[in-house]
Amino acid sequence: MPMSMPDPQPAPVAPNPSRGTADRITALLASASAITMLVVLGIAARIMNYAANRSLWHDEATLALNLLSRSWIGLARPLDLQQIAPLGFLWTEKLAITLLGSSEWTLRLFPLAAGCVALVLMAVVAHRLLRGIAVPLSVGLFAVSMPVIYFAGEAKQYSFDVAIALAIMLLALRARDEPLTVARGIVLGVLGAIAPWFSQPAVFALGGAGLFVLLGVRGRRAQWRGAAVTFTLWAVSCALAIEHALRGHTAPTRVYLDAFWEPAFLPWWDGFLPALRWLGHAMLNEFTWLFPDPLPWALILLSGIGVGAMARRRSPEGLGLIALLLGPTLLALLASALRLYPFATRLTLFVSPAMALAIGFGIDALSTRTAVGRSSAPATALAVVVFVLAARALRDLPMVREELRPVEEYVGAHRRPGDMIYVYYGALPAFRYYAGRARIGSSEYIAGRCARTAWPLYLADLRPLRGHPRVWLVLAHPFARLGIREDSLFTQYLGSAGTLMDERRAYGALAALYDLSDTTQVDSATHVFRPPRSGNASGAREMCGPEGGA
Repeated sequence: MPMSMPDPQPAPVAPNPSRGTADRITALLASASAITMLVVLGIAARIMNYAANRSLWHDEATLALNLLSRSWIGLARPLDLQQIAPLGFLWTEKLAITLLGSSEWTLRLFPLAAGCVALVLMAVVAHRLLRGIAVPLSVGLFAVSMPVIYFAGEAKQYSFDVAIALAIMLLALRARDEPLTVARGIVLGVLGAIAPWFSQPAVFALGGAGLFVLLGVRGRRAQWRGAAVTFTLWAVSCALAIEHALRGHTAPTRVYLDAFWEPAFLPWWDGFLPALRWLGHAMLNEFTWLFPDPLPWALILLSGIGVGAMARRRSPEGLGLIALLLGPTLLALLASALRLYPFATRLTLFVSPAMALAIGFGIDALSTRTAVGRSSAPATALAVVVFVLAARALRDLPMVREELRPVEEYVGAHRRPGDMIYVYYGALPAFRYYAGRARIGSSEYIAGRCARTAWPLYLADLRPLRGHPRVWLVLAHPFARLGIREDSLFTQYLGSAGTLMDERRAYGALAALYDLSDTTQVDSATHVFRPPRSGNASGAREMCGPEGGA
């Protein structure tokens, strides 16, 4: 019997030690334990910033005064002091105040919770969309981004914006993975319809998610009814929320805010090139604001690679991912061009998760399609980047703005009967919030007026203080542009008009006690002192608010 020949065996492949090392490093960094550690690190940073219990600064105090002075129904009407916030967020804060009191801890509690929830949601969404080291990179960048950490400890709605944007992403992903029946369409529609009442930019996030869902059900007629129910609920809720937001401020406030945010509106009417230049600066500013030097340029490149990788995927999957991640940004830019929503810094914090995910797609593309990606270099670089950013975040905590609380408490503890207290207009919201704590009654201080367009009027504002032996000047949130600072106008004038007797300084705030009893010295200083005619003449273009605020 003839003997059969064995099948030829492949020659043994020599092991590649460097490849094994790369695989081990990548597996370690992409493990569930590593991602959990990043989430824990991010939550710890947010809690550390919250635990510092810094003073409320101007913007927080203006919102807090509205919350304290208004009823639940009153919060549905246009707010005072140039404030705008979604009704659901306002009611959430009102609930916290009703249950726990009006301290800084209470006002920042729900924003902190939203910031921590956002980090968990980011890890879930990244795990569903990305692979390998791209997951911890995107989660790590988001976890240690200083603005994202900071706004998780501020009594404003921006932390809600981030958490709700991520929640909408997750809802859209679940709608893609499961048959969108009418029952599921109702649930998805109701959950999405709630979002715009807690976050104004949720309207943009729902637009991107809606296109993502629509592309996912294309060709599946059985799911069209469910999608129609979802989109109808979203559209009705968004329309009502937008209408409420547009009615959420008076005409004078709208004029002020339009002037204040003028640089944040896309100038499409100026022509294509100026608009393109503005767009480039706006996107660069987003990266440089969210991520510290020298990272932004590298991250811009990675996000561009990530968008290209999404676009190369078979349709409609690639188009759907672009709609989900970039759609909200594009809609926000459209609203900016229509002068409906400024595109700048804290108002666009909601795009930070999408930016981190786009960067993750870029890392994923490099890791799977290039020779560099098959080495340990990307994994090692990831570890270094996350470590450096985490160290920087922890080093810079807590982040403070204007520490008026210790300054005002010092005035309250050291003033004497007959003392006069003049409060610079920029400090008024926070001063009023802390007045009860410092035992300073509403009739015991002079509220300064805003005179940006006629600075000599500040001297007239100070004239009633002439001849008094003890005058406190309280400063915070000073208006400053192009090297001109209004707080310097006050301190220079009073320093020459009287004698500095005492002062208490804290970060971003000052209380100074002057003796202005020598009327001859006061008159001489008033005659000699020549401030600029106005802020406008010095390049300060912003007007005073309709209520005299900053």
